Amino acid sequence: TGVTLTLEPGSYQLTEVEAPAGYIIADGTWEFEITREGALTGDDVVDGSTMKITIPNTLGSELSHAGGPGTMAIYMLGLGMFAAAGLLLLKQRV
Repeated sequence: TGVTLTLEPGSYQLTEVEAPAGYIIADGTWEFEITREGALTGDDVVDGSTMKITIPNTLGSELSHAGGPGTMAIYMLGLGMFAAAGLLLLKQRV
């Protein structure tokens, strides 16, 4: 989707600060400048008044936070493996 902005002359940087749900924030910054005459300059300038910037959407997931709901499953799996190993040791001794 396109966005139209009216900006004063000066140097600008565009940085993604929030990604859509399920996506990773894009790396990098897009820089451009608006001259006093109103001309637009920068790497992504199509003509003197239009820029086309494509911000990549990369699927990803957020890692669980310390103590989050995913840690309990890991603890239970580890406890189950520990118990199974203990039972195997007892069975071999008898």
